[in-house]
Amino acid sequence: PQLTRLEKKALHAAGQVVYTAATNREAYISAGLVPKKTSAHIPYFFDANVFGSEKNEIVRGFEIRYFGAFDWRGSRSPQVFLKALSGFLDKYPEAREQTKFVFYGMWNAKHDILLKDLNLEDVTDVRSSVPYGKYLQEVKRAPVLLLVVSSEHNLFMPSKIVDYFGSGRPILAFVPEGSEMRHVLEEANMEEQTVSETDIKGGTRTIETLWTRYSSGTLGEIDANTNF
Repeated sequence: PQLTRLEKKALHAAGQVVYTAATNREAYISAGLVPKKTSAHIPYFFDANVFGSEKNEIVRGFEIRYFGAFDWRGSRSPQVFLKALSGFLDKYPEAREQTKFVFYGMWNAKHDILLKDLNLEDVTDVRSSVPYGKYLQEVKRAPVLLLVVSSEHNLFMPSKIVDYFGSGRPILAFVPEGSEMRHVLEEANMEEQTVSETDIKGGTRTIETLWTRYSSGTLGEIDANTNF
């Protein structure tokens, strides 16, 4: 209650309040925390010149990359994705030599037990965070990009989606149904690669689809409406 009062006072005193997620703005207006007339929705966007200036060579192998951090527990932990990846490798053991999960950021050491239990230690490469310029290069070089959104954060848009869209690379997305991020992915015609944040079997099937495209040499840029 105290935080709500403070937030309401601050937002009513502001000349303009900008939201990057429409659902977030609507929730604040409905709760009376922000005046409708002084709030606005400005969608995230990417600079086409940054991503179109040079084409980075895609790394070899069936590599899935994630940038940022995971929660220890909950739907923004890596557990669902890792279980889906493990299920895929159990079904396609011949894919193990070419498959790699590469993590950039602050890795939680508690997740090492997941890698061990799921027999993923040999296909996981944990790397430290990189400067923004290097990050953009590595995003553009990724065969597949991983997106994980928690149901607790369904009113928000992860800023990395801007860079993911700009890169044009395929996205493996674990996103809550009905969330702002899910809506944007659907608008971008990317439902095929999007599953619920708790759907392990769906994640495995999606990885299978991406693997099939990779094996046939058709894992190119996404055919998506990312300029809407």
